[in-house]
Amino acid sequence: AFVREAVSLNSWALRHASLAHRADAGIVLTAARRERMVLGFAAPELWSSAGFVEAVMAEHGQHGLIRVSPELWSQRDFVMRVLRRHGPALEFVSPDLQADLELVLEAVLQDAAALAFAAPELRAN
Repeated sequence: AFVREAVSLNSWALRHASLAHRADAGIVLTAARRERMVLGFAAPELWSSAGFVEAVMAEHGQHGLIRVSPELWSQRDFVMRVLRRHGPALEFVSPDLQADLELVLEAVLQDAAALAFAAPELRAN
């Protein structure tokens, strides 16, 4: 309770919180409401949680997508939800999903620049 209150008053307090507190999605999201840059202090395992990543995206858009775990980038359902919000995230998607026509078309629908991250065989077609 104390750490949650501390980060709600000053987001940068998250930097000095214990790893256990930095692994608590509620505490990290509370801190990030005031200052998204503190997302860099979130424990790495949070970036393997689709719920956490989607909560970050709901509040901060694409900020932090580079930190998302490779495991999540290989989960088709998660990738589709992300691409519906931010097409250029195709850059981070696993290579096999960069070759998925439906996913690539969704990404391009959101932002034409996403085509640059499609698998070469799709771009050559």
